[in-house]
Amino acid sequence: MSLGSLYDTLKQKTLQLQWSDRCLIATQMIKGINYLHTRHKPILHRDIKSLNILMKRNGEDFLVKVADFGLAVVRRETSR
Repeated sequence: MSLGSLYDTLKQKTLQLQWSDRCLIATQMIKGINYLHTRHKPILHRDIKSLNILMKRNGEDFLVKVADFGLAVVRRETSR
């Protein structure tokens, strides 16, 4: 993704994230994790950190993706 990880974006001093950008990024992260957790067989990422959140520009906004599923596990059934 063109901006790299959220970690990279936060370390850059040239890119200032407005509060609206921060809320958009957080919302997309939450939606991605919620999607994983609400599958018939839920997926638990187990390594959410800024290095595993990838970002790119989407017009004036950002597109955020959850990445690196190396520690993820699939639950056999939901606990709902």
